[in-house]
Amino acid sequence: MRNVLINSNGVYVSELDTIPDTIPPGFQLIEVEDENLFLHDKKQYVNGEWVDYDPLSLQDYKDLQWDRLKSDRDKDIDSGFVWNGHTFDSDPRSRSNIQDAVNMAILTPSFTVDWTLKDNTVVTLTSEDIKQVGQALATHINNCHVKGRGLREVVNNAVTKQQVESVVWNEPPPLPPGTPPGMVG
Repeated sequence: MRNVLINSNGVYVSELDTIPDTIPPGFQLIEVEDENLFLHDKKQYVNGEWVDYDPLSLQDYKDLQWDRLKSDRDKDIDSGFVWNGHTFDSDPRSRSNIQDAVNMAILTPSFTVDWTLKDNTVVTLTSEDIKQVGQALATHINNCHVKGRGLREVVNNAVTKQQVESVVWNEPPPLPPGTPPGMVG
């Protein structure tokens, strides 16, 4: 027989070698007959039985999952995008470089640039090309945010921790209707 101290929620606190004269308020001493039962702070005594206990609430799970999804969304944004069969970098510095080139293309219609792609090959882009690359980048970023908002809605509507945990960022974001050819996210 083992003497176990539990709190007012029935959560295991510790095992006692000796029975104290008094039990602190909010705690209860129970006897455990099963000598092989492994007890720890993730066990809870409910209706005379030990059950697994998870101290995180459903909202805690939702908050943690949303943080994971945002991180995955940001990685997807930074992972690159395709325009006209070419894969471009889209990390923060690359996004800034693309914006600078778009600004130059707007100011100088005859602007051309030799652009290093994600695979380190080089392609020559005209002023019109670089504007389309900028549009493709914006579409890629927007698609990631659209997907993120959709997944957040699924997380917010989940009613169990298992449903929350099943929401993952594993598919490329869907393209909005009417997306022009070559503007793949």
